[in-house]
Amino acid sequence: MNKRVLIVSTGGTILSSGDSPFQLTNYTCHGTTIKDVLGNADWAEDINLDCREIFTIPSSRITYKHWKKLIEFLNEEIRQEDVMGAVVAHGTDTLEESAFFANLFLKTDKPVVFTGAMRPNTALGSDGALNLFNSVQIVLNSTSAKRGVLICLNGKISEARLTTKAHTLEPGAFQVPEYGFCGFVINGTVEFVSRCEKPHTTQTQFNISDLSGKETLPFVPIIFAYADEGAELIRASIHCGAKGIVYAGTGHGSISLEAENALNEASAKGVIVVRASRINGPVLPSKERWSKAGFIPAGTLNSIKARLLMAIALASVGNDRMEIERIFQTY
Repeated sequence: MNKRVLIVSTGGTILSSGDSPFQLTNYTCHGTTIKDVLGNADWAEDINLDCREIFTIPSSRITYKHWKKLIEFLNEEIRQEDVMGAVVAHGTDTLEESAFFANLFLKTDKPVVFTGAMRPNTALGSDGALNLFNSVQIVLNSTSAKRGVLICLNGKISEARLTTKAHTLEPGAFQVPEYGFCGFVINGTVEFVSRCEKPHTTQTQFNISDLSGKETLPFVPIIFAYADEGAELIRASIHCGAKGIVYAGTGHGSISLEAENALNEASAKGVIVVRASRINGPVLPSKERWSKAGFIPAGTLNSIKARLLMAIALASVGNDRMEIERIFQTY
């Protein structure tokens, strides 16, 4: 029996076409399938590339409903004995969030690799086909299991938890600031050099079935700090029913006086507040008064991942600040 690798298509640049080989922006996502990107895939003679289309949208339009559909599909299909693992072809705009969500909710030790493309399928130097090839090689590699959800673009392998999109156009847009890539693929050879020790997939407390009755995740905005800021956005978020707020502060999660007063008001009203940073690097416990106010440090998560983890935590355990702080320390 041939090895079977799921290739799950969700849309994005990897399925997009432009009007000329030089068009790198303003392309459209319609008509191209993942099989078109793979071409004849003569390198996969002994592999059953099982291509499935779950939905086809730009990833800027991804919602919780799409994540739920993807996780339910993967959890069901990947348990089949002949399936080696899965590659998820995804738009790059929110790939890091979808991969992190999957890292918390998938229940498998088999390799799952998110990939995409920074250039449309019609462009000179299009990167989609090679990214798919490299991702399949990761799935087939015996050392890829039990590593959680991985991301692979431009020959670099990274863990979902720490990866971020750091450039608008470059093929090497995905980076792991401060912590580095965990591996690479060259000429089809996969090499790992590190491993993230945070719990993932089968090790987490989260199950997608526990959220079956929810249509959306709780409202958790990111408030981005800037010089001479006021408190209007924080108070507007409270007024609009925010259950949590991620404050992406300056430097090591620093908070201006105006913002601190408003965040204290939010915390007093039961809104969970997480201190993150607008730049790279960890945010750890700092001023005693922030700890007393109940502000939770984001740790090594960037503000985007911190927002998603808080929304998941609120949906899973409710407005329990101590439990949410434990979740941030754990994941």
